Amino acid sequence: MDSVNNHLLYATRADYYSAKIRAYLDYQSLPFDEVVPTQKEFDQLVKAKTGLEDCPVLITPDNSIFQPHINTIDSLEAMASESSCSVIPDTPVLKFVVKLIELYCDSFMYLPALYMRWGYDEAIVSAYLRLRRIYQSPTQAQLEANKERQKFSLFGLNTHNGPFFEYHAEQMVHILDKHFETHRYLLGDRLSLADLALMGPLFAHFYQDIRPRELLLDRAPNLKQWTERMIGVESGPDQEADAPEVPAWEEIGHIPETLYPLFQLIADDVIQFWKENLSAWELWASNDRVKNEVIPRFVSTHRFVWNAVSVEQPTAVEQVWQLQQLLDLYTACDGENQEFIENLLDSLDLSELLDMKVTRSVTFKDHGFYHRDALD
Repeated sequence: MDSVNNHLLYATRADYYSAKIRAYLDYQSLPFDEVVPTQKEFDQLVKAKTGLEDCPVLITPDNSIFQPHINTIDSLEAMASESSCSVIPDTPVLKFVVKLIELYCDSFMYLPALYMRWGYDEAIVSAYLRLRRIYQSPTQAQLEANKERQKFSLFGLNTHNGPFFEYHAEQMVHILDKHFETHRYLLGDRLSLADLALMGPLFAHFYQDIRPRELLLDRAPNLKQWTERMIGVESGPDQEADAPEVPAWEEIGHIPETLYPLFQLIADDVIQFWKENLSAWELWASNDRVKNEVIPRFVSTHRFVWNAVSVEQPTAVEQVWQLQQLLDLYTACDGENQEFIENLLDSLDLSELLDMKVTRSVTFKDHGFYHRDALD
């Protein structure tokens, strides 16, 4: 294969969001070379151009750089040929559901995954040894381990609230194992962006980290099988002999009822995180006087009580942007589809989602976030 015409993916097998992008490239049969980056490479090739230094970073054959992960797949889908098998539904309700699951995986499931990797002594040792195998350098492995453990503190994880995040993950695993007992993918017989987002926690952590892997192997054979199907996924329909033909999006007439418990879990545990983050953002943005400069990824911290324990979180602008995109999808729907989404969310105790209003809107441009009104 001619590497000159390949995409270049700076990523590691241990990185949460790299799993999402890697699975997409595999699914669309986009040729790519995966490189485990050194700090020097990041400083010279990535940080100098984007100001960011986190995996994954995707560089296309025409030298376009995609980072951070939140808009990479949407951008690649927009550039794809009509013959490609899109992962983003072209029907409004399914697209809303897919983006809701992506928001859940990207913004919340990172927390239990991080806790189970760095919250236990035996897990810390295992994670460090894995990083040594990836980087082939004790120094680089220690540097990366230190970065991840700093995120552990940044996101307010500790021995008091960590077990509640882990319990949430256990519930999610049980729900999805039941779902994949009868479905190939989250929406049935067609892979979507929701499946790719789920690869973040499932492949990078649950399939490989010592503590969640025990959970996956002991109690979730169907979820493990889904993960392995995703690892080997190829363009369009699966290449397995028993794989069904990929249906058109309009042929997927309903949301599988086996997913309803997942949405109810989101209602119970996650909605509060999104509301607290949005409130903190609105407060910060109302006092920000520099409207035309890049907004930091995290702008403040906010503290709240969740499951009777204290949680202190950084106010994440990425999360605000993703929530805003989701709510914009609902607003863009016609009356019939809006009513369908409203009834669906109401039946799942998720109606609070539509009550959230991003009044201090954010736009994403050139790898950074800006106040939308500053660029209008």
